[in-house]
Amino acid sequence: MKRLGCFDSYLIAHFAAHPAPPAIEELAAQFLASLAEHDHPLLRAVAQLELFSVESAQSSAHAITLVWDRDPQAAMLALDRFQPLPNPTAGVRYRLRLSPNQPASCLRESWFET
Repeated sequence: MKRLGCFDSYLIAHFAAHPAPPAIEELAAQFLASLAEHDHPLLRAVAQLELFSVESAQSSAHAITLVWDRDPQAAMLALDRFQPLPNPTAGVRYRLRLSPNQPASCLRESWFET
């Protein structure tokens, strides 16, 4: 969020609309879940990935599919290394399937807006 320039404003708006829960774990999950409908597809996908990780650590995760507008591996690598983010891939969606009991899988599919 900081790299996209929206962390401070979103954080202020979030806490203005949602009271902080008593436990830090609940706070993190609440904040990440609030990003599920964010307009920015990369921010939305990364937040869902982080929420899945939090839930997996608490043994409450279920299988999910995340839709990415760019290669998720390249995006996460760039975030991890503080490198420039890859651009969205025109005409392509990546569906990253995560399950607590199976290895992750990623499907690249072409699509066209009509």
